[in-house]
Amino acid sequence: MREEALIDLGNMGNLYADLGNYEKAMKFIGQSLEMAEAIGSKYDILSAKFSLANVRFKSGNEKAAVSELEQVLERLDKTWVQRYDHG
Repeated sequence: MREEALIDLGNMGNLYADLGNYEKAMKFIGQSLEMAEAIGSKYDILSAKFSLANVRFKSGNEKAAVSELEQVLERLDKTWVQRYDHG
């Protein structure tokens, strides 16, 4: 149930972003990120952060978008290494 709400919030945020309502988009995606962090879903955390970067870019805040994407790449790299490093 909680995962469904997380997905719904992210979808609402992305919809508002597509409609150009970036403030509402950030609100819904931010709530989705909070839920993802609360349940510890690495995939959903990265997805929400990527969506936040997209909204920031669309709203003209390219510097914040790049910063958000750098965080996504850093976490993705760590997640990938932890998952696939058989060292």
